[in-house]
Amino acid sequence: MATIELKNLNHFYSLHEGDSTFSIKDLNVIWDDGTANSLLGPSGCGKTTILNIISGLLQPVSGSILFDGKEVNGESTLGRQIAQVFQFAVVYDTMNVFDNLAFPLRNSREPEDKIKRRVEEIAELLGLRQLLSMSAGKLNPAEKQIVSLGRGIVRKDTAAVLLDEPLTVIDPVLKLDIRRKLHEVQKELDVTMIYVTHDQHEALTFADNVTIMNKGGIVQRGTPEELFLNPATPFVGYLADKFQRRKILQIMFFVNFVHNLGLSILYFLDFILPWHLVVLAFIQGSARAAQMPSGQSLIPNIV
Repeated sequence: MATIELKNLNHFYSLHEGDSTFSIKDLNVIWDDGTANSLLGPSGCGKTTILNIISGLLQPVSGSILFDGKEVNGESTLGRQIAQVFQFAVVYDTMNVFDNLAFPLRNSREPEDKIKRRVEEIAELLGLRQLLSMSAGKLNPAEKQIVSLGRGIVRKDTAAVLLDEPLTVIDPVLKLDIRRKLHEVQKELDVTMIYVTHDQHEALTFADNVTIMNKGGIVQRGTPEELFLNPATPFVGYLADKFQRRKILQIMFFVNFVHNLGLSILYFLDFILPWHLVVLAFIQGSARAAQMPSGQSLIPNIV
């Protein structure tokens, strides 16, 4: 794993000849080794560009990329040992899950017994053990994204894991489970993770450190608590407030659910209450009969 530093980074795209638009401008940032980080900002602010520069898919116009203090600008994508998980899961549909996870290790000419142990270890961590023999083409989108993550972390020499909006196309019901697994993987393997998203809820619930971007620059960095309590700009305050309002709505939804559930139970009891009264009267009558002297009866004599 590695500490990643971007120093005086600049990058732009030429839309027309002689017309350049900056995507990244004078950016300086450090992500410490073994930390969970997120890049949060609106579409077009430069988040994905940063990930592609770190992994080597893009070369910056100027500036330095350093891994553990060593400049890697001239290193190939392969040489940087970066795992990148994209918005749409990249799996080999013709292979089963085991072979998908084993693919990077086999490319590195690892012994098969070592590959088997490592794949089973990662499958256990990600909850994929029951799916190892299944064809990747038969998995749902969430399972494919987990396999894609597993293939990225299966090598022990991975410097960092970059996640580019990995939950965008995932069913909302499954997002929470994947985010939980990402947390578990990051803590268990102590891997440096950088999570790109425009969703403040994902960013603030996943990361220990959040970097908020806008228009190619950093607006503010800090823990979720720091950003909420001390926003540097109205833009940051808006994002933090929107996240807080979403939490309040979730609490209100839960309270409303409990309230409606309670009403449903009362209506149900009201429907069956007469039967309860019959049973209760029978029990009380039996108890009084048991306490009466021998020979007496609860039923009055009719002459």
